[in-house]
Amino acid sequence: MKKTASKSKKRAKPSKKDRKMAPETTPPTGIAGPRRLVAEDDRRASMARMYRIHLVLIQKRAKLPSTKDLATELDVSPTTIGRDIRTMERRLFLPVEYVHDRWGYRYTKENVKFPTLNVTDKELFAMAVLLRLALSYSTTSLIEGSKSVLRKLQHEVGTEARFDAEAIAAVVSFRGTGYDLLGDLTLFRTLVIAALERSELVFDYRKLGAPRPELKKVRPLHIYCYENALYLRADDVESGNRRSYALVRMRDVVETGGRFVRPPEYDPDEEFEHCLGVFLGEPPQDVRIQLRGVSARVVQERQIHPSQRVVELPDGTVELSLRVAVTMDLRLIVRKWGPDARVLLPVALRDQVREDARIAAEERGWEKEEV
Repeated sequence: MKKTASKSKKRAKPSKKDRKMAPETTPPTGIAGPRRLVAEDDRRASMARMYRIHLVLIQKRAKLPSTKDLATELDVSPTTIGRDIRTMERRLFLPVEYVHDRWGYRYTKENVKFPTLNVTDKELFAMAVLLRLALSYSTTSLIEGSKSVLRKLQHEVGTEARFDAEAIAAVVSFRGTGYDLLGDLTLFRTLVIAALERSELVFDYRKLGAPRPELKKVRPLHIYCYENALYLRADDVESGNRRSYALVRMRDVVETGGRFVRPPEYDPDEEFEHCLGVFLGEPPQDVRIQLRGVSARVVQERQIHPSQRVVELPDGTVELSLRVAVTMDLRLIVRKWGPDARVLLPVALRDQVREDARIAAEERGWEKEEV
């Protein structure tokens, strides 16, 4: 009599090809995709196992735990335990050693603390100062979130910290004028995600001096800050030109659903290399300006641009040399110096500054309205 085949068949093991994940169809964005989420889950599981190993080691059992003991207790393979132990030694810098004559692991130091975040006192100080800088320019809900991060970092460092991270606000501050830098955190987040995901946007934008807003369709590339104001650097779809848009002048920002390929040659650091502010795109020129009085002193103490060189002249004046784009930003800086500045090069800038001074002199002659 023939044996009847069993109704329940073992499921065939998936091949390596089947086990491979389907390739991501979207471009890399900085937003976690399927593979990144799996990797993040693996890292969290590994950290959880290492923490449990740490708890076993600090118990100081009479019989030191071996690789097999730990594998049984954590329900994983001995190979996984071996990999976790190596990570604890090499990445987390925990004092784990294997004692050959006792066939197990132990800590070589007392009171070992597991570093869920490997934060040093110096790193905490740097983070506290940076967050203090950010908070000085914002009045949004970002403040509470930042304070929460500081408290968690402070807890990780514990008693080893030389200062209270939150108390640094009492002795350090940064003052700025102008806009609430992240006043509209929702808009800022929308633009950042759109730039990461390469999503086209449409919005109403009113230029300075324009009577009414215009509809813009753009491909966002970069968000940058200048004098406490945020700007979006984007390619205008209609004109094909690359422009800057002030976030404070943008309204009703929505995604179109369209995607674009980020220009491979676009490098914001290269684009901003020769600029002094908002206006970009002009080629750099050699600029020489002679300064006297208080302006001469101030320019020796401050950096206007990384290319600047300041030479003190025998008559007490100084000559400022720059390699920058000659834009409205440079004209505004020279105008701020007023009669203390004399433009030597380029000639076009000198003529424009003289024209600005002439117009300003005429405006001062306007009759004031009686109050």
